[in-house]
Amino acid sequence: MMWYSGLDSGSIWRVGLATSQDGYNWIKYSGNPVLNKGSGSAWDNDGLGGQSVLYDGNIYKMWFQGKLNGGKVKI
Repeated sequence: MMWYSGLDSGSIWRVGLATSQDGYNWIKYSGNPVLNKGSGSAWDNDGLGGQSVLYDGNIYKMWFQGKLNGGKVKI
């Protein structure tokens, strides 16, 4: 599994997911983006990315950065 950052058509950063059986050929998850920007005044309203993922037992835990007000990044 690979989580990646990408720009949508409105130039907003989002987080997507792709899977691979061999580490060379990747298939994008049809439900992308898996992590979307906030709504209204949310701290990640202008986009998000910079994600790190940890697999802990049977749970994936993700940390990421959010952007608000044209570029102030919060973690």
